[in-house]
Formats: sequence, C-alpha cells, structure tokens
Amino acid sequence: MSLPSQTIVEDGIIPFSGLSPCDGEVKIPRVVADELDLPRYPESSLKDIIESLPSAERRTVEIDNSFVAGNGIVATDEVKSLIESDDSMGSGLKDFNDTNAGDPFDAGRQEPTQRAHDARAIVDPRREALAALGYNASYHWQIGSDGYTVINPTDWYYKCHQTLEKHGEREPIGWVEFSDYGGAVDLYVLLPSQRFIPPTMEGDDEERGAVYMGYHSGYRFDGTRSLDFELFGFDTEHETAYWALGKSKSQPHRGNVMQYAKDWWEKGYEDITSATSVDSDLLKTVDEASTLKLDFSGEDTWDPAEFIEHLGLPPTYAEEIADRARKISAESDVLSMWNLFVNISAVINEKYTGEGKSRNSMTFQGHARVGRKLLRDPETEINRAKRKYDETTDEGEDVAESQRTLGESIEDIDGIIQSESEMSTREKLTVTQQIQDTLG
Repeated sequence: MSLPSQTIVEDGIIPFSGLSPCDGEVKIPRVVADELDLPRYPESSLKDIIESLPSAERRTVEIDNSFVAGNGIVATDEVKSLIESDDSMGSGLKDFNDTNAGDPFDAGRQEPTQRAHDARAIVDPRREALAALGYNASYHWQIGSDGYTVINPTDWYYKCHQTLEKHGEREPIGWVEFSDYGGAVDLYVLLPSQRFIPPTMEGDDEERGAVYMGYHSGYRFDGTRSLDFELFGFDTEHETAYWALGKSKSQPHRGNVMQYAKDWWEKGYEDITSATSVDSDLLKTVDEASTLKLDFSGEDTWDPAEFIEHLGLPPTYAEEIADRARKISAESDVLSMWNLFVNISAVINEKYTGEGKSRNSMTFQGHARVGRKLLRDPETEINRAKRKYDETTDEGEDVAESQRTLGESIEDIDGIIQSESEMSTREKLTVTQQIQDTLG
C-alpha cells in the first residue's frame, strides 16, 4: 500500500498573516513584528500553517537529516563526536547491518532527506547520526498507549480556522511554535480587529495604544501535556505579550477529546468580543487594577522588588520588574496592579531562558500565572505576598501600618489611596465595595 509522504523538521517558529491564501497580503503591525521577532509580511496564512503540521496517521515520514548537507556531504566529525561520546553507540556499531566495508565513518554521499521508518516515538539524534552514515537505523516518533487518544493538529486547529471564517475574521496574525518534530505545538493567534484600550496611567493625558486579543492553544502528541486553550493578548503600548488571560481550559489525551473541546474556539471568540466591548469584565478588571495601588514610600515597609518576589517570581526578575514599573508610574513609589502586571509580562518574555526559551514550559507558564492572578484577584495576591513577607520578620514584631494590605482592616485603604481628591467615581465605588466586604 502506498502511503502519503510528509517531510518534517525538528523545531521552529513559523509566522503567518491572513486566514487563507486567498486573503492576499496581510501585514503584521510593526510594533508586534519587532517585539516578537516576526516578519511583517509572512509567506504563510493560518490555513497554510495548519496544513503544514504533521498528522497522527499512517504515512511515510521523512526528515531532513541535520548531519547531511544539501549536496549529500556528511558532517563526519560531528557524527563521530556524538557516537564516540556514547559508549553504547560506539561499541554497538558492528551490530548494525551496514554496507560499509571499511571505516564506518567513511559514508560517502548520503541523501539529505531520509525516511523515518517508525512513527511511534520522538526522533533520537543518535539514530539520526547513524542514519547519516548509511546505517539502517529506524527513526521513532510517537509513543501511544491503550488509554491514549490521538489529537490531530489539523482537526483541532481547523476548528480555529472555521470559527474565524464564520465571524469574518480574514486578517488574523500570529505564529506556530513547534518542537519534537511537530510532536509539541503551540499556536498563537492575534486578531487586530478585536482590541481594547485600557485606562491610561495616572498623569498620562494621551490615549494609550490598544491591546490586541486572540487565542493560544497547544498540545503534545506523546500525551505528557494536555490539550490546552486560553486567551492571549499583545499590548501595543508597552510592546509586550500577555500569555495568560482569562480562564484556561485543558483536556487530557483520553476519551473523546474533540467532543470535550469542540466549543472552545467558538466560546473563546465570544470571550474575545466580550472582552473588547466597553462594558467587558476584562476592561473592568483592567480599570480596577489600574485604580488599585500600593504605596512603597515608607521607610519601614517592603520595597516593590520584595513584593514581587513574594508573589512568587525570582529575585532577578523582581528587581527589573520593579525598576520598569517605577519608570512608567507618575509616583515612583506608588504602583498600580496593572502597572505591575504589564511589567511582569514584559520581563518574563524578555528574560526567560529556561527549557529552550519555550513559552509553553511549565516554568514560563507559572511565571505568567503570577501576573494573571495579580490582575484578576489583586487583593488575594497582595495578602498572600504579605503573609510570606511577614514570615521573614521576627516573631512578635509589630507590622508597620504601611505594610498592611487590603482585606485586613478598614485602615488598609489609607495605604492604597492617596487622597479623596485623587479618586474617580470608579475608585470610590471600589473602596466602598472593599469596606462592605470587610464589614461583612
């Protein structure tokens, strides 16, 4: 039986613009392209990207062997170094059925594109090296199990395409980030037509740039990561991505996954359009987070970096987040939760270097959740950070009033709001609600 063939590569980032090829040239806004290191005029549309992803089905899988140049010349020094550094490989060369009569590393010219004979596990670079020498080494791609349900990326992401097409969204922009030869994929979609303008920072009279809204969804073929989905945003004013907006959804590779997740794209689009309306919950959340401020000016209080560290971020991040937040605040020692959220997002995006800089790593997503929780539930996060801070003080030591935070007493409000004359109607409403909550 003749099977369809598809050549796959190990990892990469592929940008796109436009819904389908027929939508013509759609450019990525300069501020987005510059910050996310994307071309302004990608060659692919969203539909092209979806169709380029590997499918979980029986087919002839090929890879471009990284040890073989396009002219067939083998990088024998690299291959030899890899093989000889692994005792089990070096001693086992004779066990392979090879056609090389002399030096096993004298491979001559090889085909740069080679067939991956067994698509059941992730490709091993050691096998790739052996194949470059002409050995009959089977590649492996995906491992399944009796309880494992395959999620085909084409099936899943076509639902995104269909949803956007249904709602007339012809100019989405974004990128797909993949690794493990397409076995791990994250799709980021931004909709410039779906945007909102957050409140301006105190002291800023000019209208600020918009926040574009969109989707983020990812999975791993091997089942070690659930299919997940969340809203995604990009702030054109502060030139930073917001990796975790709204409530995340996830579904393990078990049962009828597509049935469970069938409405995620449509419901997500409804959430996006709701978020960009003038009376949206997200806009209210941003407004309230802009209103809610902490005063770090007292000599006996914690500083912004300590506060951020006690939220759960590393000290090296905390210092830079605090410095940036102070620079864009009207008062360097009075910082809003929105300001901190913006700069948490910016710093983790620029400074995170772990796990191949993957934004879908557990560590990166954990950092992103810190910012999201501070935006969504600032009072809880402030109090949680304060409790951690209190644990570092001597037992029985009185906590200064300037260290107190919302939710403990009515006096907490004094440490947040500077004076009644500075308060808008919304601020007064927020304070009223806080007092009511405190008094029960």
